Amino acid sequence: MEFERLEHPSYMKHLLILSFIFTIQWSFAQDTLREINSVMYGRYYILKEDGQFEFHFNHCTGQTLAFGKYKKRKSSILFEYDSIPEPNTKITGLEDVINDTIEIRLFNIIDSAKIEFFEINYGNQKWTAFDGTGLIPKSNLHQDSIQIKYFNQTINVSVDNHYSIVNIYVFPPYISYVSSGITKLKRKNNFYYHKIKFRDINEDKPWRKGKLQKKTYKYKIK
Repeated sequence: MEFERLEHPSYMKHLLILSFIFTIQWSFAQDTLREINSVMYGRYYILKEDGQFEFHFNHCTGQTLAFGKYKKRKSSILFEYDSIPEPNTKITGLEDVINDTIEIRLFNIIDSAKIEFFEINYGNQKWTAFDGTGLIPKSNLHQDSIQIKYFNQTINVSVDNHYSIVNIYVFPPYISYVSSGITKLKRKNNFYYHKIKFRDINEDKPWRKGKLQKKTYKYKIK
């Protein structure tokens, strides 16, 4: 993967929008429709005055997000999810021919937060970064590419010895999007209900369908 000769990263348009949303989301929120009686992990919708919404679900393995439009009716709220493409890895480099090392830095592409732990492979050598920075001596580079490993992601980066810093922006694997579909919450008194059906996994006979289950999520505007 090639990197750009830029002083500052140039983000895709929807990434700027997402970052902006995360920073000032409460300023534009009209209501928050929050799951109640949840155990440990909860879901909530931020309902904005312009008809847009955000969905957030923080759970044990990460975070699920969704964005789109909603229609609030007397007896229900209808959520229509927008399709958001997963952002591509972004790589930038800072040039300095005098420096005899290349500093590799990894960032979250959503909010530019520094990623502390990752692995660098180059040639027969391996470097594990614990503080968000990996240093590679230019004299040890016997090929024009290195490999970055972060969780289940493997990123191949072309290396230019004219660079002293390489910044890599990745989409974290612990974030997922609900990128399509419609969800309807029905109102009863002061509460909203979302009923779903799903099947258990038949552990003894996985080739067979599991037992059909039903679950209801209860929300209230707070």
